[in-house]
Amino acid sequence: EPPKHILAVAQAEALLRTAEAEHPEAVPYLALGLFAGIRPGELHRMTAASIRTESGYIMLTGAETKTSDARTIRIRPNLAEWLAAHHPADRIAALSPRRHQRLISEIRSVAGIREWQPDVMRHSFATYAYELEKDAAHIAAEMGHHGTAVFFRHYRALALPGDGAAFFSIMPKRKRKANEKPT
Repeated sequence: EPPKHILAVAQAEALLRTAEAEHPEAVPYLALGLFAGIRPGELHRMTAASIRTESGYIMLTGAETKTSDARTIRIRPNLAEWLAAHHPADRIAALSPRRHQRLISEIRSVAGIREWQPDVMRHSFATYAYELEKDAAHIAAEMGHHGTAVFFRHYRALALPGDGAAFFSIMPKRKRKANEKPT
């Protein structure tokens, strides 16, 4: 089976920079998809209450996940920065799925990203996290898999050495000031 489509590091950065400039309300959705591997459908069900920045984890309930199994996902340092700079509203994807899909499509178009598979952010997360951390069992658990077989069969595309570090070092352009209201 050919490798699943993933975003190149430059594409992921272009996507986030475009969202920052054009539609900052979409940044938390994109950052959580890219840097936590959360499925689009799960992002539509989850709320900001699932994000526990003080403990450094995202706690997805069974009602939020595809498989109805709760799971815990570590908030990596760059995701913490994105969430601090662009604090999510109560609902991560406040628009209806159809309107949200149009918004993401517009952001992709401006960023110059033509090819987009439904789970491209999740596949990108898995690929780059594995290249960086080399811990398939932990990454598979964060993704909600029971063991590594599904991870290796469906999610791990090939990445060059250093791509994981580059991907997880994509940071927001600006940090939110202490007295500034969240976007």
